[in-house]
Amino acid sequence: MSVSLELVEQKLDHLAASREEDAKVIKRIDYTLRGNGTPGLNQRVAVLEMWHKDARRLGWIVLAGVAGLILNLAWEVFQWFAQRPPS
Repeated sequence: MSVSLELVEQKLDHLAASREEDAKVIKRIDYTLRGNGTPGLNQRVAVLEMWHKDARRLGWIVLAGVAGLILNLAWEVFQWFAQRPPS
């Protein structure tokens, strides 16, 4: 079973043309995502990840603040009971 050189060349040309078409489509998609001055998809994902990290940090800060308020209230109640005259 021999393969003709002509057939191999046709297949290679077809693959090259297919890759060029794929590259054009990818370029078009990338241009569409970046169109009108909006950031590309990778940049949007990076921004969302940054916001998620900031939201998590803010959540921990709020949680620490609430825990501090609860501890402060417990301390005030403890002091109030400690200063009461015995009955």
